[in-house]
Amino acid sequence: MLDLKAIREDPERFRDPLARRSEALAADLDRLLDADRRWRELTTRVEELRAEQNRGSKAVGEAPAEERDRLIGELRKVSEELRKLEPELTAAEEELHELASRLPNPPHESVPEGETDEENELVREVGTPPSFPFEPKDHVALGQALGVIDLERAARTSGTRFAYLVGGAVWVQWALVRYCLDVLTAKGFVPVVPPVLVREDAMYGTGFLP
Repeated sequence: MLDLKAIREDPERFRDPLARRSEALAADLDRLLDADRRWRELTTRVEELRAEQNRGSKAVGEAPAEERDRLIGELRKVSEELRKLEPELTAAEEELHELASRLPNPPHESVPEGETDEENELVREVGTPPSFPFEPKDHVALGQALGVIDLERAARTSGTRFAYLVGGAVWVQWALVRYCLDVLTAKGFVPVVPPVLVREDAMYGTGFLP
């Protein structure tokens, strides 16, 4: 997700690159800025009302009897406005988060404009691309045909975009990991295994919970 504070401070830094990808993205950026302004205005007002409500409640408890009815009436108006604005604030926050989560990273200035592969610029080639006397399949089709990639079971456990690797695919993955570690360690990098956050359903599906 893009840094909302950075967008707020310098929207043109994001608008122009996003417009290169799509005019619709530039329009989404403007909608995000409008939603952000609305959310900040509501947040400020709700916080003011909550503070006023706290002060009013304390004042009612300390006021003489003849003043209490007036203070309670004022406090009721504050509470009514809060009841109206708090759902609006929640909706504004949800809209802001939804718009911010949809906005992609802006492309680097060196990226050529275009919508298809034909507009891409070939920077360099390493080695000679192989040629086959048949239509090659992608890794998913090959993995499913060989029984080393299981998408359906993974979807039941962790949702879409995940896969179980089985048998030979596991050996290939760890061979690649070991190769990368060897290359990076030789350059002075220190390997680190960070903690990983996963969905609760995945913890149940893999036996870590309960």
